[in-house]
Amino acid sequence: MFIPHFFKGLFRTTVALGAIAIAAPQASAGVLHNGWNYSIDALNDGSGGYGYEIEGLATTETADSIYFALTGGTPLTGVYNDRAQDDNVGWGDLFLNFSGNTARKATNQGDMFGIRFAGTNDSGVNKLGLYSNVKTKNVAGKNAGYKNLNHYYTAESGKYDQYNTMGTDLATKEDAYAYLYGQNVANNPTDKNTKTRNVIKKGDFLGGIDFLSDSELGTAGLDFGNFGVGNANTIGFKLSKSLFNDILPDGISPFMAHVFLECANDAVAIASSVTIPGESKDVPEPTTLLGLGLFGLVVAGQRRKSALKA
Repeated sequence: MFIPHFFKGLFRTTVALGAIAIAAPQASAGVLHNGWNYSIDALNDGSGGYGYEIEGLATTETADSIYFALTGGTPLTGVYNDRAQDDNVGWGDLFLNFSGNTARKATNQGDMFGIRFAGTNDSGVNKLGLYSNVKTKNVAGKNAGYKNLNHYYTAESGKYDQYNTMGTDLATKEDAYAYLYGQNVANNPTDKNTKTRNVIKKGDFLGGIDFLSDSELGTAGLDFGNFGVGNANTIGFKLSKSLFNDILPDGISPFMAHVFLECANDAVAIASSVTIPGESKDVPEPTTLLGLGLFGLVVAGQRRKSALKA
C-alpha cells in the first residue's frame, strides 16, 4: 500500500500501556530552523522560468499569532504575461486543512480554510484574509497554465516531475496526488481526475491578515537563506489565532497548508501545527509541535468535530 510522504511519520510511533509515543519525524513535517518550520521546494520545477518558481514555504507561531512566509521568483503582485486574461500571473490562495483528510474531501465536507493574500489574483473572494467553509476553483486556464496536475507532470517529457515537487512534505508526485485527490487518483492519475484547484471560489470571511516586512520577518527568526533560497521575493504575513476560536479546539491542531501559483506552474505544501491557547495553556516549543504534527493529521478531524459538538 502506498503511504503518502507526510503520513510516514505516523508509522514510526510506539504504543505502550495505552499511551502513544510519537517518534520524531525524519524527512517529514518540514525542517525546523530558528523556530520556523520550513518546506523547501524543488528549485527547477517552475514551468515558464524563474518568475513562476516557488522556492519555499515556512510557518511559525507566537502566543497569539500564526506566521506564514513564502519565497520564490513570483512577486506578491504577480508577473506580466500577455497570455493571461488580465496580463498578470501571480500567487493563488493558501489553503489550510486541519481535517486529517485529503484536500478534496476536506473541501467537499466544508472543512477547508483559505487565505487570500495576493490582492491581484483571480480569487473568487474580495477581501484579503482568512476564510472558512472554502470552496475552490481553477483559474490556471485563464492564466496560461496547467488546468490539471497530470498535464504539469507529463509536460516536456516529465521535466517538472522533480523530487520535493511540492516541498519537503509532498516530495513526490504520488504524494501530491494522494494528498490533494486521494489514493485512488494517486494510483491512476489522468487529466480528468487531477484538476488543479488554486484559488478560493467562495467562503465565509473570518478576519484579515497583517503583512510583515523583511525586517519584521528577520526579527521573528525567518531565515530562508539557510537553505540557499529567498534572495528574490519573500512574502510574509500573520493572522490572529483568535480567528479560530470556537472552530478549533484548545491545544495543538496539526494542519497541511498548500499553495499553487495562478498558472499552476509550481506549488508547495507544508505539514505543521498550531496551538490554540486555552486556560493555563502555553505554546509548546517548536520541536514538540513538529513531533506531534504527523500523528495529529490523522486525529485532528475527530478532535475538531468533538469540539464543535461540545
